[in-house]
Amino acid sequence: MFFQNTDGKRAMDDIQIGIGDMSKSTGVSSRQLRYWEEKGYIKSINEGDGNKRKFTINEYYHIRLIKHFLDEGYTLNASIEKAEERRQQLLVLRRFGVEIIKDVEVTDKDKHYGKIDLGKVCNDENKHAYGIVTEDGCSIEIEKEGEE
Repeated sequence: MFFQNTDGKRAMDDIQIGIGDMSKSTGVSSRQLRYWEEKGYIKSINEGDGNKRKFTINEYYHIRLIKHFLDEGYTLNASIEKAEERRQQLLVLRRFGVEIIKDVEVTDKDKHYGKIDLGKVCNDENKHAYGIVTEDGCSIEIEKEGEE
């Protein structure tokens, strides 16, 4: 798996953020973070003594999503639900990317343009699909084998 440690864990799971830094980086007060944890909306890493709350990088993104929806005017419960929906969508998107993307050719490093190899088209083995990112936006192109 992408970015995996030798013990099989994802490398990002090793990144730990203390509650003070989490509060500063997300704009959510430490008190609010503790309340959300008490209610089961977020989870900290147990350090044993109960006083040292640390969070994973994944929990950082979860907290940022909740905060985003709160800032958009949603209630806390609706923000929690919307954050979970978004998390599920991102997991599907990540799985798709890992399984389908064969290669990425960067065509302009400064502007972040490129060509993403999506593999053969299912119903026609003579065609290949590419995601294209240019100044015109993003698109999908289908090319016949041997053409470019």
